[in-house]
Amino acid sequence: MKCDIFCFSCFSSFQFSIRNHHLIRFKILSSQVSVDELKALLAKYSSTDQLAQSGVTIAGTRYMYLSSTDKVVRAKKGTSGVHTIKTTQALIVCCYEEPVVPEQAATVTEKLGEYLISVGY
Repeated sequence: MKCDIFCFSCFSSFQFSIRNHHLIRFKILSSQVSVDELKALLAKYSSTDQLAQSGVTIAGTRYMYLSSTDKVVRAKKGTSGVHTIKTTQALIVCCYEEPVVPEQAATVTEKLGEYLISVGY
């Protein structure tokens, strides 16, 4: 599973890959996710109506909105999907495809997000 993290404070993107609950790769990248896509997602974060109408677009792919809370947004397209969590200074965007299931993506994304929130990030 690959996850992209966009940091609001330094405007950097990072990517990490996880296999069998172990970090296998971490790198700083120029993300495929555009700043405009992130801004659009953040602008709709508190509006389930807007998310339901237009979905979520990440890296040029439009996903169908499933559900959200004040911190988390979930969306899918076929057997792939996206799970995002907003922290104090970052937006974690986790895109997953088969064989990863939504529950795995949710667990990894939300645990990382909750950890970052707990340390003030």
